[in-house]
Amino acid sequence: MTYLRKVLEVLTNCAILVVSGLICWSFFTHKVPFTFSSGAAIEAKLEGSVLAPAGYNWSLHPKTLVLAIRKDCHFCEDSLPFYKKLSDLEKENSLRTHVLIVMPDDSLSGTALLKREGISMESIFNLPLNSMHVSGTPTILLVDSRGQVIKTWVGELSSQREQEVLSNITS
Repeated sequence: MTYLRKVLEVLTNCAILVVSGLICWSFFTHKVPFTFSSGAAIEAKLEGSVLAPAGYNWSLHPKTLVLAIRKDCHFCEDSLPFYKKLSDLEKENSLRTHVLIVMPDDSLSGTALLKREGISMESIFNLPLNSMHVSGTPTILLVDSRGQVIKTWVGELSSQREQEVLSNITS
């Protein structure tokens, strides 16, 4: 019995060390060492209202598409062609929705990333993502003129989900 107790104690201590290590790694690198198979659980948490970034007013537009991205997020970088498409559509006045970007990065490096990809948005805000109730990137929020979240998309989007976003903002 004592042998079994010692084995369990060693296994428990190892598990605690592994979990602590993953938490520290995630904290310092701002990366999550695992992903969810579906963003549905996260998307469900993003319902309700969100405060507008300082200097922005939800009521000026019937809908606003909020792109929450981060500079060192490889899913965000993989999604840049889609964000470029959104930027181009907004420039052509083809959207019935205003697009804004929220980035936790400093304004110079965040803007440099967007400019390098040819993405130009008039509304780019450098603020913590948790101020928009966003915990991971990339996250897209569709917000109405009262600041209510209508729809959310979390993670890198498949082409089908990109079409879903486009159908929600062009109609």
